[in-house]
Amino acid sequence: MATETRSGKNQFGECQPIDAIMAIDRLARSDPERVALRVGADELTYKALRSRSDALARTLREHGAQGAVVGYWGERDLDWATAVVAILKAASTYLPLDPSLPASRASFMIEQSRCALIIGPHQLDSLGLFQANGKGATQFMPMEAALRHRARLRLSCHHRTRTDSRTFCLRLARRASLRAQ
Repeated sequence: MATETRSGKNQFGECQPIDAIMAIDRLARSDPERVALRVGADELTYKALRSRSDALARTLREHGAQGAVVGYWGERDLDWATAVVAILKAASTYLPLDPSLPASRASFMIEQSRCALIIGPHQLDSLGLFQANGKGATQFMPMEAALRHRARLRLSCHHRTRTDSRTFCLRLARRASLRAQ
């Protein structure tokens, strides 16, 4: 029986796959203030990456993204990294959409992948680009709005008494889910 070492190699020298999501969660628990990502002067700790990606993953699942293709439209930055981790945590498939692509190429990728939802840093002026074929529109969700949605639900639930908080949270989540449809 092969045993794995800290480097990810077993006793036979073969590399073992590493689950990136589990590794991020493990580092967030063991060393939460350690810098996970740095883009220019901006930094994100493992604790912040885990917290943001968990919140976004829950929002994605609430919007029916579990098992669906979810695109990210934006530059490679801290929001992008958070979104990729969240998409994987939501059991979705990640579709990278580069804003520098010609509109026809991006539309083709969205249509061919049957992308259900696109997230990005800002509301797009060219939202028409994401109106996938006549079979249904692809939704766009600004990143900050998705994160605020989770925070609003959590804050509303936190201010209730213990006895009615579970019922209230379920009702609030259901209303948010119905509004999204």
